[in-house]
Amino acid sequence: MLRRRILTANEETLLSVAMTPFTPRHAQLNKSSTWSDWMNGVKVYVRPAEFGNHEAAVTAMRQRAVLEDKSPLSMYFFSGPDAAALLQRLVIRDVDAF
Repeated sequence: MLRRRILTANEETLLSVAMTPFTPRHAQLNKSSTWSDWMNGVKVYVRPAEFGNHEAAVTAMRQRAVLEDKSPLSMYFFSGPDAAALLQRLVIRDVDAF
């Protein structure tokens, strides 16, 4: 089961959780210094609870390209002979490099 809560994190806290490639940049943009954690029983990922001006964020999403980090929300397991081929169609990075 996925649980969500809001926490205040300092650098020590951030170092004790699973990080995504976006975590350092999120930390710079996180104006409130509050984080949401998403627990799936295996790892804990954190993401900023908010970045600030929601209206400006929505406007930017509608007028520009958006890159959203979904890593903290779910963990997927792929298996089978065509798993790598499927993943390669879903992501830009070379899945053989994972």
